[in-house]
Amino acid sequence: EWKIYPKPGETRWVEISLKSTEIGGDWRIIAVMRDISERKKSQTLIAQSEERFRSIIQYLTDIIWIIDKKITISYESPSSWQVLGYPPGYLIGQNGLGIIHPEDMPVVMKELKEVFDKVNDHLPTEFRVRHANGSWISLEVIANNMLEHPAIEGIVITGRDVTERNRVEKALRISESKFRNIFNNSTDAIAIVGAKYSLLEVNEEFMNLTGYTPEESSKMKL
Repeated sequence: EWKIYPKPGETRWVEISLKSTEIGGDWRIIAVMRDISERKKSQTLIAQSEERFRSIIQYLTDIIWIIDKKITISYESPSSWQVLGYPPGYLIGQNGLGIIHPEDMPVVMKELKEVFDKVNDHLPTEFRVRHANGSWISLEVIANNMLEHPAIEGIVITGRDVTERNRVEKALRISESKFRNIFNNSTDAIAIVGAKYSLLEVNEEFMNLTGYTPEESSKMKL
């Protein structure tokens, strides 16, 4: 491949094949030249696109895996080691089921089958995976079947760590349960009042004291 300048200010790429041959007792070199400027332009655009893709993936906090038909991990994004703690590239070539919590395996296998059969609903699935330190973290995962895509040829799995989110939600549920027990079992009449002095919620003692039902109270104002 050579770069040529056919006229001032113009650049072209050509592919040249050279062959020596004997003509009339003399050796000659036959040169066949083909214009590949458009191909080189396309290659440059593809390289730029791949570089942009790598730059974006580099800073994603979500995990991206690609698995093949045997569920072997063929690609992991840089964020994988940040979330799971395994050295970069450690999971490449390993079976993706190897770090799944045994109790979550039936759900994962069912979802994977639907992805391979292209009948999945594309909704997130949550399951636990083993961290490098031996603990279990919760991932929320979406998988897409791209086995027929020539550049991917695999199942693309995108996951995010929801361990902390689940912990907060559990704490909120416990807190709400405690509040609800105190609210309902209090010997004092309690009413929750809205911004416009409307009664949003009342406890049982409030109803005993006033004689109003929750439905009647919701239509009242202080």
